[in-house]
Amino acid sequence: MKKLLKKILITLVAFFMMIAIGFGIYVSDYYKPTHNALEAIRSDNVIKVYNRDSYFLFKGKDVKAGIVFYPGGKVDERSYAPLMRLLAKEGYAVMLAKMPLHLAMFGLNRANDIKKDNPKIKRWYLGGHSLGGAMAARYLSSHKDFEGLFLLASYSTSKLPNHMKCLSLYGSQDQVLNRKSYKKYHHNLPQSTKEIVIQGGNHSQFGNYGFQKGDHKASISYNEQQTQTARAISSVF
Repeated sequence: MKKLLKKILITLVAFFMMIAIGFGIYVSDYYKPTHNALEAIRSDNVIKVYNRDSYFLFKGKDVKAGIVFYPGGKVDERSYAPLMRLLAKEGYAVMLAKMPLHLAMFGLNRANDIKKDNPKIKRWYLGGHSLGGAMAARYLSSHKDFEGLFLLASYSTSKLPNHMKCLSLYGSQDQVLNRKSYKKYHHNLPQSTKEIVIQGGNHSQFGNYGFQKGDHKASISYNEQQTQTARAISSVF
């Protein structure tokens, strides 16, 4: 009996070790920022960038509202610096969240901590790309402290309040976004949700981390896709 229990214990330990090793390999393989992204995370005369413990803050002289942004799954958050800079130029204080293991599911409540860290800002919006957008939506399904949500190539599996401002954007060339799931869960968004398809845009170019596996090549530049994105967000919020 003791030998049997010992064998079972050894088998279980080996099994969980294999899971741990596999997970470690999975999370260590993530998309990294391009040179342009790393350049965009530096302060200049127009936009100041501050490196906080759990987020990067992008801020210009005039601030009309705050934005918290959740990065896509397995993407280094710094990859979104160019888009964050464009949003800051539109008049927002933009907080680019740092996620544990580059997965927003492990930092679902990051928005709450960031908001508390910036009490002078009274109006807040939350957004995210891909998995980050889905987690942002999940957060807002049970929190009422943000006025609106924007989803970049993403969808909400949770029902959102109908009064909430909401914007959904994706690129016409996007081959990563699951269109069936996008349509299936569309009813979870407020009825007044504005949907914009960026012609020529794809999944990868909302950030600057290179070409994402499974995506389709974009027919517009990174800058064009992100400029259209920032302007669309500013027009709604």
